[in-house]
Amino acid sequence: MLLPVINVQRCIACGVCERVCPTAAVKIEQQHAVLVKPDACTFCDRCEIACPTEAISRSFAIRFAPSSQPLTKAQLGQLNLGD
Repeated sequence: MLLPVINVQRCIACGVCERVCPTAAVKIEQQHAVLVKPDACTFCDRCEIACPTEAISRSFAIRFAPSSQPLTKAQLGQLNLGD
C-alpha cells in the first residue's frame, strides 16, 4: 500500500483529517497536515474523504494475485475481452 500524500499548498490546517483518523497517524504541525505515524496508517480513506480542500490523496497500486494454474480456453472466453 502507498501512504497518503499531503499537498501542503492546498492544506488549510483545519484539523478535520486529524479528528477523523482512527489511528492518530495524521496531525497538524507547522500549519499543515503531516503523516506523523506512517506505520499506524490503515489506508482507510477517511482523511482523504474528509479533507475540504482535497489536500490529501491516496495513490494506489494494482497487484495481481498469483495464479496456480493458467486460465483454460473456456475461462478466457468468459472474460468477454471483445474482438
